[in-house]
Amino acid sequence: RPAYRLNPALLPFTRVLASVEEGPAAFNAALADYRSAIADLPAVRASADKAAYEAWLNAFDPTALAKWLYLVAAVLCFTSFLGWHASLNRFVSWLLVATVAVHTFAVLSRIWLTGRPPVVNLYSSAVFIGWACVLAGLALEALFRMGIGNLVAAASGFLTLMVAYGLDTGDT
Repeated sequence: RPAYRLNPALLPFTRVLASVEEGPAAFNAALADYRSAIADLPAVRASADKAAYEAWLNAFDPTALAKWLYLVAAVLCFTSFLGWHASLNRFVSWLLVATVAVHTFAVLSRIWLTGRPPVVNLYSSAVFIGWACVLAGLALEALFRMGIGNLVAAASGFLTLMVAYGLDTGDT
């Protein structure tokens, strides 16, 4: 039976906690000691990479970008019913393909960050269901080329991402 080993980061962590009342200089020094103590732990390196990626992803916010691109696509789709149907409808199709690529990037990023399937809470369910509806609308448009599939894709993408935005409160 292996002997118990003390985690090498435990004492530096307690010094971080104790240095809170000593001022910023003491806290920063204790924090630097703690970071050097945990730097070699493999789980810490992996979680630090994920944390940095998640911070970048939150700043980029691909679901918000996709939401507004879906709205633009829906407005253009309605406009295509008034005139320039063929060329504007083709442009909307390509805009939707680009937007679903952004949406797919968001779904895949959340899967990688959480290590779980894309349906774990109401927010991620809304994002995933919207993604599936957009793909179904694009498939309809590829089959019939009347603009209705584009409208279904754009409207469902926008509405489900609006629902997801409303659910982004930590709901599980």
